[in-house]
Amino acid sequence: MADTAAPAMPRRLWQAAAAAGLIAFAIAALLSGTDRQSREFPNAPSVIGWPYDTGAARSRAISAFVQNGPKSAIAFARRAILSDPISAQPISLLGRSQLYAGQAQEARKTFEVAGQLGWRDGMTQIYWLDQALQVGDIKVAAERLDALLRQSPLDENRDRFLAIVSATPEGRAAIAQRLKAVPAWVGVYVNDVKDLPVEQLAQRADVVLRTGRGVWPCSASANITQKLIDSNMLPEAQAVWRGNCSTSNSLAFDGGFDQLDTT
Repeated sequence: MADTAAPAMPRRLWQAAAAAGLIAFAIAALLSGTDRQSREFPNAPSVIGWPYDTGAARSRAISAFVQNGPKSAIAFARRAILSDPISAQPISLLGRSQLYAGQAQEARKTFEVAGQLGWRDGMTQIYWLDQALQVGDIKVAAERLDALLRQSPLDENRDRFLAIVSATPEGRAAIAQRLKAVPAWVGVYVNDVKDLPVEQLAQRADVVLRTGRGVWPCSASANITQKLIDSNMLPEAQAVWRGNCSTSNSLAFDGGFDQLDTT
């Protein structure tokens, strides 16, 4: 009897261990699934405090930032970094929380780390763009703005940042230099001008002229040329069109603008 029970005991222990392993695996899969879901749906149920909770911790940090203020987001952002220490996004989130909480020195150190991990994070770009503007380094400001718009040509801050950097001739020259490389935002620069105030429109016209031919086809100049005409800026409209179109296609060659609406 005892001899029969003895082999059964190891089998029971093995079965119990296997069951525990399956339960642990199922729990880990559930936690991982909810964590991934929280990255797309921040309000979805999620758990923090386990080794791979970066999505949940990041979502909690964002929610805390919005609902309770930046200082309350710092602990969650730090937790997200522990789960994903080589990603720039949670580090950037920590830097933003520190910055808006008034911890300028800590934020600078954090964004230095985020920058070392790569420049594919928008907030990191915006931070160093602002820092360059504060010290008057227009060239670096234009580089950071270029990098931001390459990632997100429709960024909600695009026109505001472009206006700030383009406020001086040096800034417009720096933007023109970046546009010569034909980045992803080159099209929206001349096409998305409908709501621009006159001052910003004049800045863009100057940048287009500084950039020169070869960046935009003649047809791409139509929107900004029409906006210049509508704003009663005919000399600028003529210059922009002539600068991007051959003589045979130039609307301004005879001053008639036959192909555009001048009424």
